[in-house]
Amino acid sequence: VRSGRHRFKRVMKNHVSRIRNATLDEIFDSAQATVLNKQSPRKIEIMEIELIHCWQDLMLFLKRKDQAETAMEKLYNEARCLDPKLPEPAKGIITAFHLARIIAETGPLSDFKHRRKLMRYAGLNLIERKSGDYTGKTKISKKGRRLLRKVLGQVVFPLTPKNKLYGPYYHKKKESMPGTKAMTVISRHFLKLLFGVYKSGRGFEKSRIFTCESQIDLAA
Repeated sequence: VRSGRHRFKRVMKNHVSRIRNATLDEIFDSAQATVLNKQSPRKIEIMEIELIHCWQDLMLFLKRKDQAETAMEKLYNEARCLDPKLPEPAKGIITAFHLARIIAETGPLSDFKHRRKLMRYAGLNLIERKSGDYTGKTKISKKGRRLLRKVLGQVVFPLTPKNKLYGPYYHKKKESMPGTKAMTVISRHFLKLLFGVYKSGRGFEKSRIFTCESQIDLAA
């Protein structure tokens, strides 16, 4: 508090660059309130004990989370032994953990004969709302697996900064549509990509992600 709000926020941003300003303001306001309303030594001692317990709970949660991630990665590797067409993790695109999360929601990709069926299963297929003479906007159905859509969103979100895989594509889409809709477009694109990688058995190749088949054939 003595250092001031501006310096506090600058120091925090240096440590956690993506922390929200609203979160920092809330922390700083709470610190100011603490300074203005001094507590008794006994009250401070109780609060310190509560903080220690909360920190211990957090560390236990993080440890269990790491163990769960390791277990899921192991299961995914076992699944790849049964189905070698399942893609390998690709640096800068997707980790084994996130691949495991997606396959946990879709089940065997071999069950889907066409990507349209996978899109429908995820609820990312496009539908046009019609009633009589009325024709509404084309939107995703959202009738499929909600958790699969959530996982896809969490997978593609880190890929949307301008220097990442989907950065230019995402920001170009945002020029003509809201960010949430652009994220849906990215999720659809990634699910199509994953299915194509699985069917081809070639793995993720950054140079092919935004290249159509005709361009690839010409280059060959």
